[in-house]
Amino acid sequence: MSGAGRFGTMGWASVALLGMMCGCSMSARLQNSMGERDPLVRKALGREQNGDRAGAIRDLARALERKPRLAYAHLKLGELLEREKDFVGAIYHYRRYMELAPDSELKGRVQDWTLAAKRSLISSYAQEPRDSARTIARLQKENAILRDENEALRQQLAGSPPVAPREEPPPAAPAADAGVQPPPAAVEQAPAQEYTVREGDTLSRIASKFYNDPTEWERIYEANRDRLASPKDLKIGQALRIPKR
Repeated sequence: MSGAGRFGTMGWASVALLGMMCGCSMSARLQNSMGERDPLVRKALGREQNGDRAGAIRDLARALERKPRLAYAHLKLGELLEREKDFVGAIYHYRRYMELAPDSELKGRVQDWTLAAKRSLISSYAQEPRDSARTIARLQKENAILRDENEALRQQLAGSPPVAPREEPPPAAPAADAGVQPPPAAVEQAPAQEYTVREGDTLSRIASKFYNDPTEWERIYEANRDRLASPKDLKIGQALRIPKR
């Protein structure tokens, strides 16, 4: 097919001549249906002749935005879209042409083009079931693998020994005298290192330095109850025990 489409420049001239031979009224209808005098349509035809099919499609679409009943623009756009394998768009614009120019001498040809576009559309869908079947088969295989893995995990969990209940530590014995301080915590029995208090130190800052957790300051305080009257009773140069975790 040439760059000028199914008819070409001479072909459309022949159609116009046929209309003139059949009477002035038909020639007027052909002139309106072809719409070649519209500036955007003429621009689109020039683009097509220069091989710019995408530009021609854009100009025809713009022409129809301004003049939706421009029959020839629908016909030409349908032809270009069919060549671009946009069969749905081609069928739509062929039908619009037939609606706007039902008495056109091109009626038989446009019906044939519409039928050809429908067949091409059906042919393009013929590949879909095979592709879909392969996709479904792959998904089914993956699902089967996942089911097997889940079943193996379920059986593994079912055969695992029951988790022993967590033992709660025995309650602490009540102090005989509320005024008597309890003995140092058991953490003092673990090896501890010494740390010399520096300017700006707090128990939270020291705990963050050694444990990466400022909330562990109580551990340091309990290990130094014999040296600290309170958590804030820190003195520069004072030695503190830092129990290991």
